[in-house]
Amino acid sequence: MTLPVEIVLPWKTPPTTANQALRSTKPKARALKVEQLLTEAMWAITAARPAPVHERVLVVLHFRPANNQQRDADGMFPLLKVVQDALVKKAILPGDHFKVAPAATCWIHDPVKGVRDGCMWVELAPAPAARESFPDGVVRPVHTTNQEAGPSTSTSTRTTEGTPQ
Repeated sequence: MTLPVEIVLPWKTPPTTANQALRSTKPKARALKVEQLLTEAMWAITAARPAPVHERVLVVLHFRPANNQQRDADGMFPLLKVVQDALVKKAILPGDHFKVAPAATCWIHDPVKGVRDGCMWVELAPAPAARESFPDGVVRPVHTTNQEAGPSTSTSTRTTEGTPQ
């Protein structure tokens, strides 16, 4: 499949947010809501008819609101999780773990003047190449086993340019 792929979702605004999830005192009602959202997302994916993706992807949940009301992009992460689960259930992605989707994020766009309703879509884009190593000179912890104290005790030393100090 050629990336990027965009799938229009059926919601005009995020139907669930992190704030709602945190305030929910009824776990069964929340589970039913998530199941309903999962079904709606799967219908949208079916309607879009995307081909399965067999490469690492960046998953982006987009939202273009109808107005300039202040919103937090990180509040959409519960919905992003539902959409990723729907992509897996519809076999568009082989999984939603880090080897398939090493990054996922939410993006809120500016509203478009003259457009009354908001819209949401999910984008599958090629994942950027991961850095396998840190640049030289970065100080990072390295865990080593302290042989004198026994094999179960580990100590942390700091390194610069890969050399213990």
